[in-house]
Amino acid sequence: MTTYTFVQNDRCFRHLCTGLVALFSVSAMTTAQKFGYAQKVNPGALAELYGKSTTNLILSHNLCDLVQPVAENVWPDRLVFSVKINDGVQGDLSSFDPLTLTKAGEMGITWSLMGQAYLAFFEDIRFDLTQKLGKNSNHWSDETLKFGYQIRNAVAHSGRIHFNSPDNSPVSWKGLCYSHTNNGEIIFEDIGVVELIVLMCEIESILKTMS
Repeated sequence: MTTYTFVQNDRCFRHLCTGLVALFSVSAMTTAQKFGYAQKVNPGALAELYGKSTTNLILSHNLCDLVQPVAENVWPDRLVFSVKINDGVQGDLSSFDPLTLTKAGEMGITWSLMGQAYLAFFEDIRFDLTQKLGKNSNHWSDETLKFGYQIRNAVAHSGRIHFNSPDNSPVSWKGLCYSHTNNGEIIFEDIGVVELIVLMCEIESILKTMS
C-alpha cells in the first residue's frame, strides 16, 4: 500500500500537525454541538480525508497517533497516511462519526484551516527557496515549486488565484494549469485538503534534494 510519511525533522511537519489538529477539533466540536456528546479517540481510529478529482485520493491516518501526543502537550513522532484511490464513495459530515472530513466540508472552515497551515509552511521555507533559486519564481526550474508558490499566493488571497504580474509564467501540477488570466478564480474545486497535503509532501521531497 502506498503511504505518505512525515517525521519531526520535516519542514512541514509541525504545520501539518497543527492543521490536522484544527480540522479534527472542528469535526469533534460539530459532533458535540449536533449530538450532545464528545467521542474519545481510541487506538486504531482512522480519520479519512477525501481529495478532489485533481488527485482522486483518499488519505487515512491513525488519529490516535496525532491526538494522544497532543493531549500530552508534545509533538507526534510521525504521521503516516495510507493512500487509496477514491472509488466514488464519499463520507458524510452529518453522520455520527466525527472522524471523517469530506470534501463537502473543505469549501469552508476546514479548507481555510489547512490552507493556513500550508501558508505557514511555505513562508517557513520561502527564504531558503529564494536564497537557492532566486527571488523570481519564473526562474525556478521545478514545476511543483512554482505551482506551490502560486497556491501560497492563492491561500493568502482567500483562495483566489493571484499572479502578481502578467509576466508570471503559467504553472501546472497534476493536470491543472493556472496563469495570470485565471486571476480571481477560486481554487476550492481543484485544490482541497488532500491536495494541500500531497503538495506539501512533494515540496518536502524536493527540499531534501536541495539540502
